[in-house]
This record gives sequence, C-alpha cells and structure tokens, in this order.
Amino acid sequence: MNLDQARALFLESLVYHEAGDFRRAEALLRRALELSPDRVSIVSNLCGALLAQGRFREALPYAEQACRLEPGSLLSWDHAAMCHEETANWPAALGCLDRALALGATQDIQRRRVTCLLAMERRDEARSVLEALCAAGEALPDDFQLLAAMQFEQGEHARALGNSNRALELAPDFAPAALMRADALLKLGRPAEAREAALHATRCGAGFWQTWFALGNARVECNDADGALEAFERAAELCGDDPAGYRLRWNRALALLQSGDLARGLPAFECRRERPEAASQQWPASPRWDGRRVAAGQTLLLVSEQGLGDTLQFVRYATFLAGMGARVLLWVEPALIQVLAGCPGVAGLFSKDEAAPAHDLHVPMMSLPLLCGTTLDSVPPPAGLKPEAGRREHWNAFLSMLGHPRIGLVWSGNPRHINDQARSMPLQALAPLFGLRADFVSLQKEVREQDRPGLLRHPLLDATDQLEDLADTAALIANLDLVISVDTSVAHLAASLGKPVWLLLPHAAEWRWLRERSDSPWYPSMRLFRQSVPGDWSGVVERVREALQIARGDFSVPAR
Repeated sequence: MNLDQARALFLESLVYHEAGDFRRAEALLRRALELSPDRVSIVSNLCGALLAQGRFREALPYAEQACRLEPGSLLSWDHAAMCHEETANWPAALGCLDRALALGATQDIQRRRVTCLLAMERRDEARSVLEALCAAGEALPDDFQLLAAMQFEQGEHARALGNSNRALELAPDFAPAALMRADALLKLGRPAEAREAALHATRCGAGFWQTWFALGNARVECNDADGALEAFERAAELCGDDPAGYRLRWNRALALLQSGDLARGLPAFECRRERPEAASQQWPASPRWDGRRVAAGQTLLLVSEQGLGDTLQFVRYATFLAGMGARVLLWVEPALIQVLAGCPGVAGLFSKDEAAPAHDLHVPMMSLPLLCGTTLDSVPPPAGLKPEAGRREHWNAFLSMLGHPRIGLVWSGNPRHINDQARSMPLQALAPLFGLRADFVSLQKEVREQDRPGLLRHPLLDATDQLEDLADTAALIANLDLVISVDTSVAHLAASLGKPVWLLLPHAAEWRWLRERSDSPWYPSMRLFRQSVPGDWSGVVERVREALQIARGDFSVPAR
C-alpha cells in the first residue's frame, strides 16, 4: 500500500516539476520519501527539485544518498557535483565529476572539470582537458576562447590567436574572442591587424570597456595617440569601478604624455601607484612633499622608482630643489650609488639596501615633473654627471690603441622588460655599420647567447667583462665620441654625462620620447632614430649609417 501511494505521489510530482512548480513537486516528493525512503528515483528527483530552487546545501544530503543507493547513476554524481560546485567545494565537486566521467563522458562534465581544476590552481591539468575537448570536434566558441586565454597568459600568443580565430569561425560576433584576437595580434607585433580586430571587438561588444581599451592600445602601437586617447576616453565612460581599471588609467596617462600633453598627462601619471608592480615599492613613513615651497633647511628625500634609467632621467630635479632651499638626499638602487656620487644639488646619497636616512619630507622621483610644474619648454637640463677621474683615466689608457671616432654600442636591454621584444635588436642588425671608418666599442653588459658569435665576427672591442659596475660604464663612455643605443639605462647614463647619444627606437616608443620628433627635450645631446615600420630595424640602421657618413665626427643634434 505504501509503495503504491509513494508511486502515485512521485508521478504527481513529475507533473508539477514539468510545469516549473518545484515547491509543489518538492512537497509531494517529501511525502513519497516518507513512505519509501530508499527509492532512488524519489531521492534523486527531490534533489533535483531543490537544485531547481537554488537550495544547494539542502540538496546535498539527497544527492549523496542517491549516490549511495545507485553508485552507477551518472545523474546522481552529476547532482552531487553541482551541489559542491555551487558551494565552491571544488575538490569534492571534481571527485564527483570524475565518478560521473567514468560512467559516461559528456562535454558538459568535461567543461565543469576544467572550472574545478582552474579554481584549484591546477592550470596544466585544466589546459590538458580543455585541449582534448577542443580537439574532439564538438567544442563551443567558449571552449576555444578559454583555451586561447590560457595560452595568452602563458605567452603562447600565436596559439592564442589560432584558437580565438576558431572561436570566431563558430561565432563571428563573439566579443571575448574578438578581443583576444586583438590582444594576441598586438603581442605578435602586428599592430595594424590588431587595430582592425579591436574595431571589430568594439562592434561586437560596444558596452565592454575592455574592447575600447584594446582599441586604444592598438592605436598607440600604430602611433595614433589621438585615436588612442579617444578610445581610452570611451573605455573610461564604461569602466566604472572595475578593479582592473587601473590598466586603462595607466595606458591613458602614457598616451597623454606621449602626445606631449604634460598638463593632463603628468597628473594622470600618478595612477602608477595603483599598479600591482607598485606594491613592492619602498616608501618612507614621512609626509610626502606636495610641491609647496620647502622651508629653508628642510631635508627632502628623493626616492627612486621603476628602472635605473628613470632615476637617471629625473635626478636632474635635485638641482632645482636645492635652488629652492631644500637639503636634498637621494635614496636609490645600489647600482647607482657610485654613478651619482657628486651629483649637483645632492647633499647625501643612500642605498635602498639600507634604511632611509633622517629627513623631513619624501617625494617619488617620477612625481617631480608634476610637482615642479614642468612643461616641454621648461624641462631642466640633465644632471651633468661626472665620472670618477681615476676610472676615466684607466679607460682612456685602455682605449688608447683606438682611433676616432670611438662609438659605443648597445643593442639590447633588460630581457625581463615588458617591451623587450619591441625595443631590443640582434647584434647582427648593426652589421651595416661595421664597414664604416670608426672604432666600435661594446657597452652591452648582458650579451644574449645568439649574439655571442657576432662579438667575434665583427670588428667590435668588447671589454664589458672588465666593467665592474655602472660607474665603470660611465667612465668608459666618457672616453667615447658617440653612443648608439636602444632604449636602455645606458642611453640615459650617456646623455646625463653630456655625451652625444643616437637612440634607436621602436615604432611605438615610450612616452618620454614623444611622437615623430628626432630630438628630445629631456636630453639636448640626444638624437632619435625611429622605426618607420613596426619591427623593422633595417631602416633605422641604414639611416644611422648614412648619418655617420655625413657627420664626419660632428655628432651634435641638428637644429629642428
């Protein structure tokens, strides 16, 4: 009798479940369960009714009971996994999904396994599952997009491009895939294609700030700063309080500075403190200088930030601040201590390996152009560094066998720099210069493996193994006639010494080199040679070769 009543209640519950009345179905199933507590169909359907109402914690005991009653039921393990997924119990969810998978693989189960593995930081396993899913022939656009995102994150930009293309083949207006395609093309050094892909992304997902952000980034790489700013402004309208919005504010600031708009760019540049990279920056506990006049005798601590080149560029403000009556101290990287010894305007020099010295106020060096009211027409002159006399004489003797002009070369920067691929070149790219009547000296401290054969093949004096520190490099540069360099700290060092510097720049150079100019307001002795086509160093080197032939030893910057 009880079984008949339970069966009747179960059948009636199906009607309500089908109609979407899950509460009524639940009530009938609970009555049926009292009459037949071990009937797996009743237990499973009661679990399903609770799941349909979003009551995952209440559903879990019934899901687990169904698994015990019928361990060969894929649906029971699926329900149990769902309960654990919704409560973020990822290990338990994965275990249930693995049991379900053993009973019959489905794409949905595999996708959910990927989600669990990612949540558990088991990214390699997640990627393997996703790759198998995409290779099976029935993958969804989301599958290809997620795989592309994982490949992009691991620096496999060509593969990310391929999978974003596959996603777009299935869904041409799928905004995340269009966005990934634009980002991948940009990383692959194809900015014009990236710009078109980003435009398509804005059409697919006009309401997503990330698509306009991608368009702005692509336009920056195409040297279209005005167009980039337009896209960044649109992105800012949509971004709201998204935590990732710091990337937008940072890139917008760089675009403003690159366009020469210091009035808006320098205040915007203060957003650099929002970047994750800034979290490791050392700051004293003292008050921060706000740009107001310093009281006579007050001690102002200038704190370095970012790279060595940035410190060398902005240490020039020490003289300006000392002229205001401040006692100026520097707190900088250990590598710069010897180089900056005797720097004009500096009363004391301290390494960041040590605690900050006693002082009244501190200021980040890269905030100095803003706080000092800098315009392109009022940039203070470089620091005017002087190498130690003894070191200078040592390198003069070392180079005595060379004639003139003596030209120092740097062809690659820090391999860990985010833009290294764009701003560094192979040594072989400079080969057209070595036929000229000049003596070339390597200033390349870190030589990459592929460049080592060139050091032996080309007429290039390499003494970098004898350079003990950056102060030695400064003393060596003091005995040269010209430095030809890619965008690295050595270029800043040479220009701060007052030496002629010919700077070799990628198509989309850093903000400090502005746009289109062949000179720099930051360094009067510097001449800029820019790529006409992204990634093409041959044109740059050819223009340098022609300029060397014309210069005849006069390496001063031509009047604009």
